[in-house]
Amino acid sequence: MAPVLVASLRLRFTVSRDEEQVALVAWAGDREIDLQARAHHYPLLTLARRRLADRRAGLSAADEGWLRQDELRTMLRLREDHLSISIHRARAQLGKAGVADAAAVIERRPGTRWIRLGVAAIEVVTGSL
Repeated sequence: MAPVLVASLRLRFTVSRDEEQVALVAWAGDREIDLQARAHHYPLLTLARRRLADRRAGLSAADEGWLRQDELRTMLRLREDHLSISIHRARAQLGKAGVADAAAVIERRPGTRWIRLGVAAIEVVTGSL
């Protein structure tokens, strides 16, 4: 079986109506990876929403979804270390699920504090968890 790479993933975020829970399911081809509801999915959801909003606004694929880390921390009311822990946990969870390059779930612009979700195929739905 070929290794699963971040670029080949499709992500579906399911958000509770009160935004207290975020469940995440990833697909690699026909393989479903249920990442369940976790607190560390919320920063990923926020980055996914930014990417989708930029796409709707007509930005190019290369330019969509970028957000300064300090802006993300402010939006989420997180300390810098807590954001780093959330990113680490998301990467570790994907790695444990068999994604070979799990660190690529968060892309960084070299020499800057700009980050974005490293998956382009994303869907956000509101539902009951």
